[in-house]
Amino acid sequence: MQYSSLLSVVLFLPLIGALYAGLFGAKAKALHVGVFNSLCVLVSFIGAVVLFIQAWHHQSYEKYLFDWIVVGNFKVGFSLMLDNINAVMIVVVTLVSFLVHVYSIGYMEHDTGFNRYFSYLSGFVFSMLALVLSDNFLGLFIGWEGVGLCSYLLIGFWYHKKSANDASIEAFVMNRITDLGMLMGIILIFWNFGTLQYKEVFSMLNNADYSMLFCISVFLFIGAMGKSAQFPMHTWLANAM
Repeated sequence: MQYSSLLSVVLFLPLIGALYAGLFGAKAKALHVGVFNSLCVLVSFIGAVVLFIQAWHHQSYEKYLFDWIVVGNFKVGFSLMLDNINAVMIVVVTLVSFLVHVYSIGYMEHDTGFNRYFSYLSGFVFSMLALVLSDNFLGLFIGWEGVGLCSYLLIGFWYHKKSANDASIEAFVMNRITDLGMLMGIILIFWNFGTLQYKEVFSMLNNADYSMLFCISVFLFIGAMGKSAQFPMHTWLANAM
């Protein structure tokens, strides 16, 4: 297997686990759902370690899967990339996620929503990996929104509790407000550089207007404020715990 193809394996295995768990979502607890999802994330972690070793030896990889959006001169593909930075991140994401999956098998043992929980959890992992591995800002934003959606579902998992419902709605609304800032930053990137590809944007930074770069940075930071619960967008996190 080519290392570039391994990027797809690392990314899509958690999604396969999420879909598998979703098939049993409304049924009684099935232990094999938790085991299968944990194994998917474990294999994804092993693949991430292999890719990290390659990145450590100064190898970078790209994987173009298919054209995503093509409108006139605007073209964005569903494509992945690996460099030194996101090689570290995918190892951290998959390792922590695997440990959470294994712990959850016991923690959720007597919960009637066992299968549904693992569907949400693996969907969260897939969204994080999509965010990290994308080679363009639009892919990053889609992964970012996927993380927000799965966070909403996990926070409101015990939907029969009013406190869980209120906390999930608060988290969802507050994150959508700050995500608008990130979206504005991405729109400004395309408006100024004519592309959303990381490599193309970064290659033009030296010739860009610094005041516009400052505005873009502020908007992107606003998006990060919501997800990381920074003041004054921090109140949702305490209620979600």
